[in-house]
This record gives sequence, structure tokens and C-alpha cells, in this order.
Amino acid sequence: MNEFLYHATWEGSLSSIKEYGLAGKDGGAIYLASTKEHAAQFLSYLPGVFRGMKDVTLNGNTFPVPQYEPQNIMVIEIPRADLNDKKLFESFDHDPEFFADGTEAFAYEKGVNIAGYKIYEMISA
Repeated sequence: MNEFLYHATWEGSLSSIKEYGLAGKDGGAIYLASTKEHAAQFLSYLPGVFRGMKDVTLNGNTFPVPQYEPQNIMVIEIPRADLNDKKLFESFDHDPEFFADGTEAFAYEKGVNIAGYKIYEMISA
């Protein structure tokens, strides 16, 4: 396995991650990838940070429409040696036909303190 694994996040989430650590949403797993590019690729298919719903009226009918804020994608480099092997599992929740060859995804079932880790800006919004 690689010396490092990578987690992508939106730029606006980075300050909270630096302060509180990396944790899965609602107690879920943290998703990691084997390369910076693959981590960014997973996040790049989302339109941005979800900011809530907005009612839109069309032809007299009102529909709730999700609102997103595009942001830069930041990738955190996590030393593999800092992770507990018993909490790290290969994740098969991505379609290998859709993602680049060699894409590997992992789920990590524990929080990660990212103090001192490298952070890369991968994509400008």
C-alpha cells in the first residue's frame, strides 16, 4: 500500500478540520484515496458546498432546488503509518468504469488529527 493516503475537502471546510480533526459525517467513515488526483476526482463530481434549498417557481408551480457554492478543492496528505490498520478498509463504492484506471478508495473508521500534514490546492472553483 502507498506511503500516503489522501482526503479531499472543500476549502471552506478546512478551518474546521484543522481545529477539530478529520471525522466522517454523522459518525461515518472518512473516505481516502491512493493518490491526490483520485481524492480530488471523487469530490470534483459534486457541484460545491451544499447551502440549503431554495424555492423556485416555474409555470405557477413551486419546487425546492438545492443551492451549492463552488469552492476550491483541498487535498490532505495523510501518512499511512499514522492510521490504524484495523480501522482502514478498501471501499468499493465507486464505479471503476467511471473513474481513472488504478483508482483505489478506502474508508477509515476513526478520526484523524491533521496537524502538520501537507495540504494541496487541487482545483480552483
